[in-house]
Amino acid sequence: MNDTGSYLKVGGQPVNGGILEASAKNNTVVYYKGNADVKTPSSNTYYNLKLACYSTCKLQDNLTIDGNLTITAKFKSNGYNITLRGDWTNTGSFQEWSDKVVFDGSNDQTITNAKGEKFYDVKVDKSAGTLILKDQTTVANTLTMAQGDINTEDNKLILGTSPGNAGSLSHTSGTINGKFKRWINSTSTYLFPVGTSSHYRPASLTFHNTLTSGSLIAQFVSDNPAEAGLPLEDGTDSVYTTFAEGYWKLEPANDLSCDDYDIDLTGNGFNSLDINSSTRLLTRSSSSDNWSAEGSHVSASGSTATRNGITSDFPKEHAFGDTTDCDGPQTSAIRGPDDVCADEGGVEYSVNDHTGYSYSWNVDGGTITGGSGTNQITVNWGSDGQIGAIEAEISNTCKTAYPVDTNVQIHSIPPASIQNKMKVPENAKNEPYKVSNPGSGYTYNWRVSGGTIVTDNGDDIKVDWGAAGTGTLEVTADSGGCPSSSTVDTNITIYKVTRSSGNNSDWNQASTWNCDCVPRSTDNVAIDSGHTVNLTQSEKIHNIVIEEDATLNDRGNILEIKGDLTLEGDYNGSGQLTLSGSGVLIDGSGTFSNTGVMKIKGGNKTILSNADLAKSGGEINLTTTMTVKNQGTFSAGGKITGESSNSTWRQMDDATLKAGDALLATGTLLASSAGNEILYNGGSSQTVKAPHSAYYHLILSNSQTKSLEANTQINGDLTIKENAEFDVTTTDYELSVGGNWINKNTFLPRNGKVILNGTAKQKMKTSAEETFHNLQINNTLDQDSSILLTSGADIKITNELTLTDGVINGRKNGVKVIIPDDATVSGASTESYVVGKVRKGGNDAFEFPVGDREFMPVEMTAPSSPSDTFTAEYFRKPHDETATDSTLHNVSKKNYWELNRNAGSSDIDVTLNWLSRDWQGIDDCSSNSLVVAHYKDGNWVSEGRSSAQCADTGSITSNTVSSFSPMTVGSDSDDGNTLPVDLLHFTAEMDQNKAVIKWQTATETANDQFVVQKSLNGEQFQNLSRIDGAGTSYETQEYITRSRTN
Repeated sequence: MNDTGSYLKVGGQPVNGGILEASAKNNTVVYYKGNADVKTPSSNTYYNLKLACYSTCKLQDNLTIDGNLTITAKFKSNGYNITLRGDWTNTGSFQEWSDKVVFDGSNDQTITNAKGEKFYDVKVDKSAGTLILKDQTTVANTLTMAQGDINTEDNKLILGTSPGNAGSLSHTSGTINGKFKRWINSTSTYLFPVGTSSHYRPASLTFHNTLTSGSLIAQFVSDNPAEAGLPLEDGTDSVYTTFAEGYWKLEPANDLSCDDYDIDLTGNGFNSLDINSSTRLLTRSSSSDNWSAEGSHVSASGSTATRNGITSDFPKEHAFGDTTDCDGPQTSAIRGPDDVCADEGGVEYSVNDHTGYSYSWNVDGGTITGGSGTNQITVNWGSDGQIGAIEAEISNTCKTAYPVDTNVQIHSIPPASIQNKMKVPENAKNEPYKVSNPGSGYTYNWRVSGGTIVTDNGDDIKVDWGAAGTGTLEVTADSGGCPSSSTVDTNITIYKVTRSSGNNSDWNQASTWNCDCVPRSTDNVAIDSGHTVNLTQSEKIHNIVIEEDATLNDRGNILEIKGDLTLEGDYNGSGQLTLSGSGVLIDGSGTFSNTGVMKIKGGNKTILSNADLAKSGGEINLTTTMTVKNQGTFSAGGKITGESSNSTWRQMDDATLKAGDALLATGTLLASSAGNEILYNGGSSQTVKAPHSAYYHLILSNSQTKSLEANTQINGDLTIKENAEFDVTTTDYELSVGGNWINKNTFLPRNGKVILNGTAKQKMKTSAEETFHNLQINNTLDQDSSILLTSGADIKITNELTLTDGVINGRKNGVKVIIPDDATVSGASTESYVVGKVRKGGNDAFEFPVGDREFMPVEMTAPSSPSDTFTAEYFRKPHDETATDSTLHNVSKKNYWELNRNAGSSDIDVTLNWLSRDWQGIDDCSSNSLVVAHYKDGNWVSEGRSSAQCADTGSITSNTVSSFSPMTVGSDSDDGNTLPVDLLHFTAEMDQNKAVIKWQTATETANDQFVVQKSLNGEQFQNLSRIDGAGTSYETQEYITRSRTN
């Protein structure tokens, strides 16, 4: 009978032939050896169950687990069901059969498996609490939602595994808060029970005959759907506004396609507007697109709106729209301090005040003491340091707007935890500790019992520990100017060790140790500085410390360490080192100079964040269902091997792994954690391991070729160092990079594709011209330098440049984008173009994808020779020279293009494009007075016009041009003069009896002044004020004036 809080570690079958009582609260049973049949206890119930078998743990009957299930080994359910009321944590492997896992705890439960968890059947039957997915989770057969919610966080819940195994959903109650992926394989109706933590907002789709099987990812997004494209007409009604609560997002995967479907969406909890028979479902492809009224309207029923016959393919976003012709409330940011002290009172927060508006406020971390229901409130902040929040919901007679919110730091905020070793040997020196996520500008005050602080750097310290026993670490945070935070503390276990007592002694001699005894396998030992201890036979030990300048020589024998290993000195020899314990910590800055195998088995291991260890030679072998979690720096000169796909090396945040030979030819590499890097530095050719999802930083160094083995995503930087060569191989693997591209030697693109897909600025640094076969730009940063070419070396794309999202900027460093003969560019738009020079070779008609703060391409007809080259660049400013000859009256004062012929003698026609006639200053496009102007010999001259597209977004084409230099839009008459300013916005608001008038310009050309006027009838005007202009300016200028209205 395992009593309350007890711990039973079983190497075989417990109470074989007898009865195991294991349901008492907080007791734990651990299976940790070989193959083990999991004993069926009394009432089939465990409290906590941990499966750490060296080989395979197997069920013998259905089980109920009232606490947590932890899997660090290979686990077979054998078709039996599991009912779990605590957390599911799997760092080994779970082999599902035709079994069911039921989650029915009354508190929050989690599912954790960094490699993604897979079940056969899952039932969620939670009367309280939420099932939280810490990692991607798949249900292969049936998902039953009886009651209770599922929160996928940043992960996905997947139902089914393929078109042939789409899985089934049985839904009675409960919401999936996050992404839900379903396989779709028939023209029928599919439910996606998505929503938020507070409201069930399902989507139901009926697919028709144009379906191509695949999968669909659905989620409800609690964000402002905005009103782009509104108002719009739908039948006899007009849609004026969207419901503010959010929208549904539908993303295809695995080749899903359908351009004929019906959709029902339920807006439970929608109160920004009233749902009625006229409520519309609006459609767009992405949040950057306008809303449209695609399909046919069906009157809403209750909270469910319907749209039939949607005929364009996924991806799609859908929102509720309203037909009431009214203006929703204008929202503003919340004003008030975002840094306060704990217990600070009387703090004011406000939004803009509007007559007839209603205001509703929510405060997290404090209490509203005044102003509720108005545009300004007073808050007393609480006594606990934390990240607080304020939310304001603003309404008028039309609708309730999407809430505005802001975070408030309530100082001083205590650290979340103290990090590093919680178990240390007695008299350990310089043990490091740090707070997690230290605050900017914070100081930290530490207290230690059982040891002495020897180094204090504020957010990190080093401690010399004393005698065996229990020590304590305490820390408080101080932001400066606010009260200190509450205390965070942790206990440290200081364990007894046997120390070496002489130099160059044998392990199995009593005189070698200060106890005058030979250590037992359960003891802890330390080899002191200056000492060498030799193995004369195979040995086992629990924890071991090899101090700086100390040596352990295995002399070809096996040492098995069942506990923690701290290596500050040297471990040498040629024997096998076995690390067999579970939850083992590996630390130190020493060297494994032995050439034997390091075998890691029997439970997961962690290399600590301060470790900097190197094994110069010999294999590192990870057994089945083994995970090594690397938080520090580890260098492997030999191979790292795995015995199965569940042999796992996991890189944690900011960790470094240096691989000098093959890395996990068999096994799993988890390498996507933020800031971590993997360095392939072998002196011979290496295969770049395909990670489970992605690399963060990938570095290739030393000589010889490093070759991909699969399509690979790098979320951080790719660095190719001197002497290294990176090959996508003849398989033409796709390489995606989200950080910087740094190449100091050679990249072999073959016929592959490189995608630059970051969300922040990416830099390309190369030592010579970089060549790509296919290059796709898909960077979501909204700036004119989302891809910055920094090295001064050009880039060449020999097949296709695809411009999806993001701007290439080569101008800052004089770098060209080269498109040789027969290569193409696709996708250029206002979202993606090139700032700087684009060179095109060959005899192809071509649109140069150039721009500067907007997409402004220049086109040429086909040159006559494949050896001709032309270079174009766009400038969003007037040319320095404005003199014209007799063929022109004036030229654009907004912009110009440099177009030059670099090789050949071809004559071409040139087409200049504009995005807005008003901005370009074109008053009359239809008459022949609008021409292409060309600067040569000190004057602008007319190159005439062969055609023009006179829409607001239009173009003009020259006659044939035989010489090249700057070009722009010109006029040969005085009818096309342009305004001297580019106006960004103009607003006027009342402030008591004054009008506050504000405006902003993007450019100004020879602008002397602004005159502000008013009129009562729109015909007669009175001057109110004169404001000096900026002359000629290419920077944003802001202006404001105040004038009485009476």
